[in-house]
Amino acid sequence: MPSMRVTPQAIGWLQRALQHEFAAMRQFTLQAAVAQQAGSGELAAYCADAAADELRHALQLAEALAAAGAAPSGGGGGPSFAVGTQPGEILDHGIATEQAAVTLYRQAARACAALPPVAALLQAIGADEAQHLAQLQARRAALGSAGAATRRGR
Repeated sequence: MPSMRVTPQAIGWLQRALQHEFAAMRQFTLQAAVAQQAGSGELAAYCADAAADELRHALQLAEALAAAGAAPSGGGGGPSFAVGTQPGEILDHGIATEQAAVTLYRQAARACAALPPVAALLQAIGADEAQHLAQLQARRAALGSAGAATRRGR
């Protein structure tokens, strides 16, 4: 990414988004392991792919911060997201994480609207997060339907 000039406010939004992506990557990585152990290999694969997407977002944000002359920060702080132990819980926690991401990126893009390269990056990642949210919601609805059908069949 070429060098760019940004405001301290934009750097703050980029750092906050970076922290979110690292936390989401950790969450989805742990959820992949838990889902695999729970016998849900398909959900485990989905979570592993989601973790890779979050890492890609983190790299994009870190590159933007570096291009702005700011030191990307991936340490300590940032949000902490629940993992869950069963497929339904895993999906519910993933949905909550992606809902938070969609809100974060919407606010950040609006706050950085005067900086087109930053706003465009934030909007693009926000669109990815909205897609992840829709996928998780569809998986949760399907799981709920399958669970209801199983209960009715007993």
